[in-house]
Amino acid sequence: MATAAALAAVTAAVLVGRPGETQAHSAEPVRGAGAVPVSSVPLDCGGVGVAVTKRITADLDHDGRPDTALAAHCNAGTGSPPDGIFLYTPARGTAKPIVLLDPRKGLTVKKLVLQDGRLRATMLGYSSPEVPRCCADLSGDVHWEWTSGIFKLEGTEPAGGLTQSV
Repeated sequence: MATAAALAAVTAAVLVGRPGETQAHSAEPVRGAGAVPVSSVPLDCGGVGVAVTKRITADLDHDGRPDTALAAHCNAGTGSPPDGIFLYTPARGTAKPIVLLDPRKGLTVKKLVLQDGRLRATMLGYSSPEVPRCCADLSGDVHWEWTSGIFKLEGTEPAGGLTQSV
């Protein structure tokens, strides 16, 4: 079991990349609903590609233009690679998103919905590195709300189990 946990940790580290290496792959401006190319998701997946698991388009920052929130991870093929939640807003004029959930935290996004004007997520995590990546044993509900010019996180993310520093 320790060998499996170590292998999962190494695999996740390779899939997510090292801090500072996650760069947007597109310099195109985001131009409204559905205009977010998968290539702009800031994940270094080492050639396995990006899988977008959830997509929400709505005016989240109340500027009259649609924003797009994506939950995505590296397309590893097996296991539960960690997810990131990325927010693209045309007001920023760039394809580089706001990172709401950094994939280096090692969490999996189970649910991402828009409810009561808030972006809500249920995330799964791991109480220790020994817990297999297939079988998260922690859960947490959070939401982000546009407040005073920023997206403010409310709630508590579960522990990731791969790395706690971002």
